[in-house]
Amino acid sequence: MSFLSDSDLKEIEKAVIEAEKKTSGEIVPVFVKSSSTTGHVFWMLGLIGLLFIYRFISEDEPLLDLALLIGAVVGAALLARVDSVKRFLIPLEDRIAQCDRRAELEFYENNLAHTDGDTGVMIFVSLLERRIVLLADKGINEKVGEAKWAELVADLEKDIKKGKVKDGFVKAITACGDILAQHFPRDPNDKNELHDHLVVKD
Repeated sequence: MSFLSDSDLKEIEKAVIEAEKKTSGEIVPVFVKSSSTTGHVFWMLGLIGLLFIYRFISEDEPLLDLALLIGAVVGAALLARVDSVKRFLIPLEDRIAQCDRRAELEFYENNLAHTDGDTGVMIFVSLLERRIVLLADKGINEKVGEAKWAELVADLEKDIKKGKVKDGFVKAITACGDILAQHFPRDPNDKNELHDHLVVKD
């Protein structure tokens, strides 16, 4: 994505490598542009636009009517590309549910459910919804409760809202490594089972 440079990606990968030097846990950061379906947004905006211009339509001025119609369509298409507009037109419950489903899918697609000792952790960020989901495998959940991750998630959410994606990930990964090190210190024979880079998807 354009706001994550190659150097940003390398810093995030370095943060994962450094964090995993302290723990047998496997940390995978995932960043997606959107988890929600947004196809309906254009049609909703188009309908709103048509309702708005209806009062100005006149059978005596067909060219003006055509211009208004084109304007409504173009306006809807442009607004449908704006993230804040999309968020407004997607119910909060839907945004949360779709993000959580996408996070679960990414957890399994990135093999976090198949590590030795069940010690995989995924830090998932969905940009459009500005939602962070932290999923840990059962080995970690048995020792680390959800409350332990709350501060990490809250801090990352603040950074994402400020546009500090790289800094937020680096801090969250470092904090995650510290938490895991308390319960799953690195074993001398530990192997790096999963990739260390940030997974970036649409």
